[in-house]
Amino acid sequence: MRPFVASLSLLLGMTLTALPATQEPASVPTEQSFVPGSHIVRFKTRSFELDEFAEAIRGGKSATEVARIVADMEAAVRSDQVRFVHDVEALGGRVAEQWWIINGACVHGIADAQVGALAALEGVEVVEPNKLHYAINNTARNATHHNAVTANTRVNGLGQVVTGTGLSVAVIDTGIDALFQATGKPNPAFYPGANQANATGGGIQGSRVKAVFDASGNGTEDFHGHGSHVAGSVASDHASYRGMAPNAWIVGIRITGAGASGSASSAALVSAWQTVAAQRTAHNIKVANNSFSGSPSLTDSIQMALDNTAFTADILACCAAGNFGADTTSSQNTWNGLAVGSINKTTLAISSFSALGPLDGPVARTFPDITAVGASVVSVLIESTAGASSSGTSMASPMAAGGGALVRHAVPAITALQAKAVMLNSTKHTQTARNSYGLGVLDCDGAVQLALSGQYYTLRMSSGTRVVSRNFSFGTTASRRLTATWMHPAGATFDNVDLRVYNGATLVASDLNTLSSYEKVEFTATANVTYRLELTWVGTAVRPTLDVAIAGLSDTPPTLPSLSARSPSQSTNGSGALITLTGVFDRIDRVNLGATQITNFTAVNATTLTFNLPNPTVIGAAIPISVTNTTGTSNALSIRIDGTHPARITAPPFTVRPTPFNVSLIGDAGWDVLLMLSPSNLPSNLPGIVSLGIADNFTSLFVLGATTLNPSGFGTYPFFFPTTVSAGQYHFQALHYNPANLVLPFEASNVSSTTLF
Repeated sequence: MRPFVASLSLLLGMTLTALPATQEPASVPTEQSFVPGSHIVRFKTRSFELDEFAEAIRGGKSATEVARIVADMEAAVRSDQVRFVHDVEALGGRVAEQWWIINGACVHGIADAQVGALAALEGVEVVEPNKLHYAINNTARNATHHNAVTANTRVNGLGQVVTGTGLSVAVIDTGIDALFQATGKPNPAFYPGANQANATGGGIQGSRVKAVFDASGNGTEDFHGHGSHVAGSVASDHASYRGMAPNAWIVGIRITGAGASGSASSAALVSAWQTVAAQRTAHNIKVANNSFSGSPSLTDSIQMALDNTAFTADILACCAAGNFGADTTSSQNTWNGLAVGSINKTTLAISSFSALGPLDGPVARTFPDITAVGASVVSVLIESTAGASSSGTSMASPMAAGGGALVRHAVPAITALQAKAVMLNSTKHTQTARNSYGLGVLDCDGAVQLALSGQYYTLRMSSGTRVVSRNFSFGTTASRRLTATWMHPAGATFDNVDLRVYNGATLVASDLNTLSSYEKVEFTATANVTYRLELTWVGTAVRPTLDVAIAGLSDTPPTLPSLSARSPSQSTNGSGALITLTGVFDRIDRVNLGATQITNFTAVNATTLTFNLPNPTVIGAAIPISVTNTTGTSNALSIRIDGTHPARITAPPFTVRPTPFNVSLIGDAGWDVLLMLSPSNLPSNLPGIVSLGIADNFTSLFVLGATTLNPSGFGTYPFFFPTTVSAGQYHFQALHYNPANLVLPFEASNVSSTTLF
């Protein structure tokens, strides 16, 4: 039996008491929050990346294969850091931890006066103090709040009731009550039916505690209480304080100091996230929760470990947003996961303590991402079956983690990125002020239903294709939501994607937030009208590809399109004529005009599609026209595109000597154009030969030269005015003729004038 611990330190910013008393979070800790003589070091380079590990996770490789890859990375880390270990020992310190989830290590025994020498060691990029971090239910399950009650009645494709069966949620915290009183077993709340005699849980001693790990060197047991309370909100099966996913496994990872300590070092948190990644396959960890303080900086070692774990190990990471209102200096950024704020149970109002955005620091992103009940939450009390009530965003975050477990149980193949999009798209009590509620209040049943309906998918953007569009329609008129979300490899750089929805050329809705990992729109969609979703990868692409998860739309194949008519059947190059197609259109991706692909439509619905004619690659013949969606390509009709007669030329309206410029030419394929110039716009006429609008009866005509138009009937003529030419207005005109069949009089183009400065 362990000493009974009935309350958490006030340093946690929350209080646990046996029912019914509750308290809100206390003030920010004021004591020195560093481990003396301990530092985290990150390095400039290393001999490996995490790609093989990530591919193994996403490819469903065995636990044995993943363990081999992890062992290889651990060996590579030791090899890479041999010189560093020697140099640290020469300074009188020792290397306590060597990580692969980030390119770093933890060093003990280095006094403040030696930090400069540590930073100057070969290969060192950054030295951080090893900071200390602090931890920051039953009613919340009902329809008024997160509706896990209804979600727990849904059935997935395997015929299982959606309760989290078969997957693990990692709880990075003060440990788990795995040695309950004199039983030597986990707390009854972690057994099926909260009954220790029911040993069908599949974990330790037949419970649902799948495994426990020590990330701090202080054991795995929870002498404090915070971790067990958090784990209970995820997966307790006690009738009085059941968790969101009562059949999920719990993997407890203790990060706190000795005894009943409520603080954790940065090094312990990095090690914990590495443990989550390493154990991802062995214990089927799909969600992780950490309800501790941290840093808003993307380059903080903890945040880099979190982001890399989410990105490479396919983990839905949930973190408490923080308990100090607008002061988010100790909030975790959680870019690749979900930062969870707190609401009150009775009013759904934001809790007085809940973090408010924008997030502190250079990346002042909207914050938090989502909200859940975090005030007066009842959950597990260590060494007791009575339960305890507590308040804090620490209590809100596991609600979201449990909701994530339900989504990932509902559809076992859904990725962490897709689950995040589904959860953000399904929120209720949405507000325009995202810096309080985030994108809204967690709705477990809404998210589970959206996942079960298949209303999500992932598309891949590339640095060469920065704009991706997709057409869609709905069978009924209703309010609709679409959410896009993405992740980034750990570090200071991040991606920005804009989301727009169009009805033809009309913008219906948009979200252009530059400082977040998601966009969300809500709009009223009219039945059977085809809309276009457009995603734009904005700014400098920091990597070759970007995966974006979309929630609110299905990726089920559309109906094969067909064409019945086109109007007009003939046009000219460069006209930009409006072309109307009639047929059957379902989520059309493009129109194929010969070799030219058209993706911007002026309007499209189930039976009609219109677009402005672009410049084709070949003219002078019937060009096949068809439409394509993800199912296939329609039958082809034809449209004839002829050359422009008379030819058209375009010169810039203004130019400066001697700046070069191009005169643009549009005419017929393979025809020649003879370009001429004059300071006079008075006409010239040679009967039966040529009639011009310039040159004052040929008294001031300059023949510049000829060029042949390309197969689409286009060309350019480069030109510049020498500095010796006087300023003023000059006039261009061209003769347009077929060199293989000269016909008089010559065809003359329009006159295009430019003012020379």
